[in-house]
Amino acid sequence: MNDRIKGMILGSIVGDALGTPIDGLSKGHISAVFKEIDTYIDPSPALKGKMEYWKKPGLYSSISQMIILLSYIFCSKKKINEIDLIELIKEIPETPESRFGIFRHPYNMEKKLVERARRGDLSDKDNTFSHTCARLAAIIPSIIVYNSKSYIDFIFSALSFSILLNKNVESIVGALIFAALLRR
Repeated sequence: MNDRIKGMILGSIVGDALGTPIDGLSKGHISAVFKEIDTYIDPSPALKGKMEYWKKPGLYSSISQMIILLSYIFCSKKKINEIDLIELIKEIPETPESRFGIFRHPYNMEKKLVERARRGDLSDKDNTFSHTCARLAAIIPSIIVYNSKSYIDFIFSALSFSILLNKNVESIVGALIFAALLRR
């Protein structure tokens, strides 16, 4: 695995661990509650008593897990495609705590993908996540590092994985632009 790929994976996982505790909170709310953040924080003061949303500071989420799954596929097959990801997700067992198995704090985008994979019905476009979501921009660049021998491969790979995860046009365009900037 080359340094570019290692850097992408490590940067994504560190960013995920840093952002997970306050994921889903607005910038204004975060600023009002914490004023300035310069270390890992305990998000509980910002949760307004809804402790079921508490996430331990410094731990990864399902974003990192998706990136690690994609890395595993690439290292074992030297290629990466949507079918391989779906087959691997199907094999992940449910746990007593969560029907989404190993996925830690999965967002609705990942939940919908796991549900579709387990049903084996990827053509169910009505059940594809369809809301604006920045999580796609964190996952897509790792796919492109593995599949970008040419600019055309880059575009097709990014589009096919983006559409598999989220059918929201703004999210797809945002992920593509971010990935293109990283690729450059």
